[in-house]
Amino acid sequence: MARQTFGKTWWGKAWIEALHHIDYSNRLPRGRSYANEGAVREIEISDCVVLARVQGRRKLPYRISIRLEPFSAAAKEAIRRLINENPMLAAELSLGRLPEALPAVMKDGGLRLFPAAWKEIKADCSCPDWANPCKHLAAVYLVLANEIDKDPFIFFELRGIGRKELTEAAGFGQAVSGESRFVPVNDVKVLPAECVEFSLARLVDRPGQLKSIFSLLSDSPLFYRKDNFKKLLMKAYKSVARAVEKEMESLEESPPHLHKAHIRLMYGESGHPLFHAEAFYFPGDALGSDVNHKLATYTVPIEENGALKMRRIHSKVTTAHYFLRAMLSKKLFVEGTPEIRFLSAAASTALLLARASLFVPEVVGEGQGNFYLRYRPLIRDEQVRQIVDTLAAMMPPGLIYRKKNKSVLTGRDGAEEVLSLYLSFLVREYAEIPREEKICESFFIMTPYEAEKFEEKQTVKAVADWLAPLAMAVGRFAAVIRVELPAGRQKKFSICLDVEDRDDPMTPPMPLADVFAGHPAFGCPAGDVLAEVGRVVAVAGEYRKELKELLAAKGGPLAVSGDELISFLSEAKGVLSMLGISIILPKELRSAVSARLVLSAKSRSKNISFLSLAEMLDFSLDVALGDMRLSGEEFIALTSSAKGIVRFRDRYLMLDPADVNRLLAQLKKPLPKMDSAKLLQASLTGETGAAAFEADETLKKLLADLHNVHDVTVPPGLVAQLRPYQERGFRWLYTNRERGLGSCLADDMGLGKTLQVITLLLKLKEEGGLKTPALIVCPTTLLSNWEKECARFAPGLQVAVCHGPDRNLTPSGVDVILTSYGVVRNDKKQLAKTRWSLLIIDEAQNIKNADTAQSRALKEIKAGSYIAMSGTPVENRLDELWSIFDFLIPGYLGSRDAFSRRFAVPIEKYRDYDRAALLRKATAPFILRRMKTDKKVISDLPDKIIKNQYCRLTPQQAALYQQVLQRELTLVENSEGMERRGIIFRLMTSLKQICNHPVHFSKTGTPLPAHSGKAELAFERIRQIIRDREKALIFTQYKQMGGVLIQMLESELGGPLPFFHGSLQRKKREQLVEIFQNDLDCPLMVVSLKAGGTGLNLTAASHVLHYDLWWNPAVEDQATDRAYRIGQTKNVTIHRFVTLGTLEEKIDAMLSAKKELAAMTISAGETWLTELSNRELKELFTLSTT
Repeated sequence: MARQTFGKTWWGKAWIEALHHIDYSNRLPRGRSYANEGAVREIEISDCVVLARVQGRRKLPYRISIRLEPFSAAAKEAIRRLINENPMLAAELSLGRLPEALPAVMKDGGLRLFPAAWKEIKADCSCPDWANPCKHLAAVYLVLANEIDKDPFIFFELRGIGRKELTEAAGFGQAVSGESRFVPVNDVKVLPAECVEFSLARLVDRPGQLKSIFSLLSDSPLFYRKDNFKKLLMKAYKSVARAVEKEMESLEESPPHLHKAHIRLMYGESGHPLFHAEAFYFPGDALGSDVNHKLATYTVPIEENGALKMRRIHSKVTTAHYFLRAMLSKKLFVEGTPEIRFLSAAASTALLLARASLFVPEVVGEGQGNFYLRYRPLIRDEQVRQIVDTLAAMMPPGLIYRKKNKSVLTGRDGAEEVLSLYLSFLVREYAEIPREEKICESFFIMTPYEAEKFEEKQTVKAVADWLAPLAMAVGRFAAVIRVELPAGRQKKFSICLDVEDRDDPMTPPMPLADVFAGHPAFGCPAGDVLAEVGRVVAVAGEYRKELKELLAAKGGPLAVSGDELISFLSEAKGVLSMLGISIILPKELRSAVSARLVLSAKSRSKNISFLSLAEMLDFSLDVALGDMRLSGEEFIALTSSAKGIVRFRDRYLMLDPADVNRLLAQLKKPLPKMDSAKLLQASLTGETGAAAFEADETLKKLLADLHNVHDVTVPPGLVAQLRPYQERGFRWLYTNRERGLGSCLADDMGLGKTLQVITLLLKLKEEGGLKTPALIVCPTTLLSNWEKECARFAPGLQVAVCHGPDRNLTPSGVDVILTSYGVVRNDKKQLAKTRWSLLIIDEAQNIKNADTAQSRALKEIKAGSYIAMSGTPVENRLDELWSIFDFLIPGYLGSRDAFSRRFAVPIEKYRDYDRAALLRKATAPFILRRMKTDKKVISDLPDKIIKNQYCRLTPQQAALYQQVLQRELTLVENSEGMERRGIIFRLMTSLKQICNHPVHFSKTGTPLPAHSGKAELAFERIRQIIRDREKALIFTQYKQMGGVLIQMLESELGGPLPFFHGSLQRKKREQLVEIFQNDLDCPLMVVSLKAGGTGLNLTAASHVLHYDLWWNPAVEDQATDRAYRIGQTKNVTIHRFVTLGTLEEKIDAMLSAKKELAAMTISAGETWLTELSNRELKELFTLSTT
């Protein structure tokens, strides 16, 4: 068996040495073999007595008891006074260490710590050997040294001073954490929800704090038998940080209904919640269909009327482990249930804390020496503390629920608990440490530690003592380091220690020297203040010797050079921040500037353009020191002779050696190569990534002009009166095109994006700017709309539709070619042969995924300029915006990975408002977005916007239409009177049903939007409405068609939707109206025209879709007025769906053109159709190919 070392700490060794000093008969070595062979079977310390059992030659172990001579009451009081008055002693005791100076301090006070004779130790062994020590006692004395190593308080306990007395004297609290504080449900007061602005911007670029945190820990703690456990823990932290960094580069799509999830984290009675907690969620579809779940019925707290009420709910439950993984991979939710918004914010926080190592292990004791490890946020850090406070304000009160005693964890305790779950999960997943020892399993995979052997009973204390510097609570009083400038001609700065009252920030700090002198501080005894502050400073002194020197000097001052000061400020900053120690600098140093790299651009000519920046600019890499500029050579010369804090040109400079070395390394690299697109972005944002970017006056003038719009007139051939905001949009498009820059027209749906683009096309034609045709790419369903709108507003434009099997992609004599995304995908090589005057894409979200074939195909087509049209340029993720800009201005936003790191992840996952502002700077000149809620726009808008939405029959619909028409017209021709009228009505109804959807006519099959041209177009519009977070009413005159729409919509959206029709009871109708008006998750309601055409108030809708037309303007207007009525605060857009070439288009045209016919239909409905001749009926109903 390997030979053991007894007494690893100085106090363990001192115990053995003290025994050797009094071991005149040399009996201790006889016990070493017993101790080394594990003969000591058990040690228990109780009531100042050591009870042990040692296996000897006999069958039963020998029983042993050891009692040391206790301290007298006077000695106890003297020891307490010594510790209380000496902050260095108190600090070391707070770390679970016995101060090495304590024996000498006690000796000076006439006290002795270790025994000086055997008579001071009353020992007894049941063996026949009467001597003290016998070999069995000697073995226990040696093993006891190891227990004292782990817990030096054992020695004081054996001499009659309890742990509590010492901790009170030292002024520190419990080292081992208990369970989190649960509160009975009935005691919880639900406060009104706060409007919390959550942002993690301050943590996004926070450098790792690994070095600072671990500087406070010793290398080889007593609970680890091998060499360096700190090195092992640091390796785990680094592995977690690397894995999290990689995890943060991409975000998973969320299940469509996750934002609607209500979550309860169900805690068991005890044990690590990572393994013993469950995630109970409702509704059951909230997490998606692939969740590993089970059905369960729980009674859980639900917030109702300002209180938590217990409600029985049947839904699904999954493991907390699975749920944590799911939330960590999602973007930050800014909308949704309070639980999802909180859990999402906490997940984003945990990732950043893990990346920056702003978290610490914590021991949770479970009694009998058992414990488990968890990881918690570093609360002593000011930024972390502020974010936890924000999360506490966001936390739903019933989220964490313990079933057994009906209690919840709320507020800050709850916020820290959820962060602990996430952080512990991340360590378990990514630490990558071999499970070589039992303690490693507890630290790195969170396995509970069960103290099965007596020598393991003190492991919990050894772990807690080792981690004590990281677990120090934030107290009322805090140390402040005050820096003073050199006095007179002196060259050295001064550092002093002050103390501040956190509870009264308006009161100025007080010199610690005054507290040492016994002056009361902030209304408290000097001793209390000194104990709290001195302990923290002493802990920090383990990392920076200056702090120990300051404490020894009772507050200073301490003289330091500029180099020493900058080293102290830069290297100790992390530790000081972590321990809550602030720094006060004189104003001259507060304004001291740090060096930063600047890429300066100088124009070669006064005439430069956006597309020639790379060829027209010269660059130099300089160093900025505030408003001073130094060339690379000047900076190298300066730093070769001076570092630290120096005076230069009558001001102080902070030359941090690490920053200087970084800048010097960058100055040696060649200048970055940048094309015109990247230079334009750098000019707008003022940075290149590695360096700041500074433009000269010529370039600044060009950039200023970028925000100016040319004063261009509307083309006289336009058959429309542009509203003021539309005219501004046309001029903006024209100006960007003239500059050779792309444009993203992102107006709300209904504001006339199509008209603005048509105006631009007409203007270019009239000016001779369409040397080659303009190519417009849109979804197939919108081709007819574009064709109609061009013919209506710009009849002077020659437009060709290139679609279908006989398409011609190179028609002659045309100004505009209309085609679909599908054609582009299939015919990309032919389309890429032409350099188009203009390439326009409508519904640009179709290229939001840059990896699709159609996205890649579009980006291969070359044009003089590019326009993207989309009401929602960013639907789900910022990567979609990158894809659109990759089409408009290739390379402008960098590579997709670079964009994700620089913008997408910081903004989406961490709500980094600084990055968002930077992205707005970069994109603002190329995106024009007006919303119907904008005051400048709403004044231009009519209250009601009516838009015809034109679609075409699918080939299958057209064949069915022709078949029914031919059959029924034959019957009409061979009938008369009432029979003829009946056949005409049947024919009209059948053709309208076919236009609606083949399933509406056939009454069989599964309806899909792709089977109907009208349904496809309607769904395009509905998707846009939902993307815009608006609501819509969908009217149909047929109840059966309403059912078809509901079936398709619920399949598309994955949830139930209200269908208001005549068969419903009054109470059910009222329920549906209530849901639509007030449920934010209910964007649509399908309404039967007869049932919902009158008497309803549905002002939540800002869109009305007339899926099929009644051909009675009065009935149509009545339905429209369900949304457009008193109480409506939004503009209402009316979408009238008309199928081209069918009776729908022809009758709608007749109603629009002939006022007298329209007047007749108001009274006669659709009966006038039955009076038409056979020839007129045939012309009206026959399918037109134009």
